[in-house]
Amino acid sequence: MSTYRIMFSAPKSGCGKTTITAAVLKALKKSGLNVMSFKCGPDYIDPMFHSRITENECRNLDLFMSDENTVKMIFDKNSKNCDFALIEGAMGYYDGLGGSTVNASAYETAVVLNTDTVLIVDGKGSGISLAAEVSGMKNFREDSRIKGIIINRVSKSVFIMLKKCIEKETDIEVLGYMPEVKELCFESRYLGLMTPENIKNIDLKIDKLADIAGECIDLDKLKKIAYNPKKISYKEIGIPKLDENVVIACAKDRSFNFYYEDNIDILKRMGAEIEYFSPLKNEKVPENADGLLIGGGYPELYAEKLSSNTDTIKSINSAVNKKMPIIAECGGYMYTCRCIENNGRKFKMADIFDIDVWKTKRLGRFGYISLTSKNDSLFGKCGTVLRGHEFHYFDSSDNGNGFSAVKPISGKSWYCGHLSKYIYAGFPHLYFYSNIDAVYCFMKKCLEYKEKK
Repeated sequence: MSTYRIMFSAPKSGCGKTTITAAVLKALKKSGLNVMSFKCGPDYIDPMFHSRITENECRNLDLFMSDENTVKMIFDKNSKNCDFALIEGAMGYYDGLGGSTVNASAYETAVVLNTDTVLIVDGKGSGISLAAEVSGMKNFREDSRIKGIIINRVSKSVFIMLKKCIEKETDIEVLGYMPEVKELCFESRYLGLMTPENIKNIDLKIDKLADIAGECIDLDKLKKIAYNPKKISYKEIGIPKLDENVVIACAKDRSFNFYYEDNIDILKRMGAEIEYFSPLKNEKVPENADGLLIGGGYPELYAEKLSSNTDTIKSINSAVNKKMPIIAECGGYMYTCRCIENNGRKFKMADIFDIDVWKTKRLGRFGYISLTSKNDSLFGKCGTVLRGHEFHYFDSSDNGNGFSAVKPISGKSWYCGHLSKYIYAGFPHLYFYSNIDAVYCFMKKCLEYKEKK
């Protein structure tokens, strides 16, 4: 494991965590370090930025969808060969389940991983009151682990004044600042930041941000705070393996690209060979496939093109008719429906389910969920439990009733997901480490399919 590890977090969303994380990751990489990044929570887009910068696949750390031992294992194994490990928090530092607890928060992740934190604060329009905010964040928990501050959206002169105030009042070292450079901001859309591929001149923007970070943030002081040679102890997690490898086809392009890297890794460790194909390029499901993944993403942005790519659609329908095991999550589920309606236009999709999908004005059923299957399925016996989350502005005329979904804290519940012995299609994104046995059942279904071909 790297001897340098640090968490970047903030008092709330919107303080500039991702921009500053991207800038510092690139600055560290430009200095010659092999950098590994992690993201707290069920985020797909921020890790795309991280991975693009570091050239290492960013990993998610999630204390709701997996346990402490799993989080420790994921962090340790993936930071083992790097020089510097940087974790980006989610939401506010202490914001955990339901927003009303610290459970599964960035703070709890820092505690579990014995990692100190640099707090990113928005200094625009602030004075000494910013020191009060920092003091409150530090003292909210005795073991807050907050050891440094970066001030965002301020000029050099304002930074100098705020640095004196914060260090005098809190004894926390201020490592630097980032000025507000609007032309270098990352654009957003309704699910958060736009994906890197859709931002014009993204690599140039990140490069310029890194140069600013190198000038305005003391990276040597950051390294001193991040220095941590203490090992993280955990138990090895056993992953069952098939007697024979299977081929899993995975739809991946700009329309379908929401995949947890650890989900893909589990499949590989169980004996899957992953073959990617692009519905946007009208590529067929590979003929040698024994299973199919269609992940989330933004199919609505490319609905007209997806609708006209009939070779892909025919190959997916053929896979369904042959009872190939299939997992289609959120955007992938939308693709399996009859049509997607967006901004008053309807586009025909794969039509596996006689269901219409349309855009709403707000997030639907947003957040973490525990899912309990109501019947035997490709994930195992009735009563199988998986964990995941929902995050979508679209809804459908029939969300399914294969799972009973329950939100933590509130206990709110509903039915969702179309579930059988051969297919799962629904809005919830699943996290495979939440139930390894269920994923192995899916893999065994793929092997059975292969043996029957």
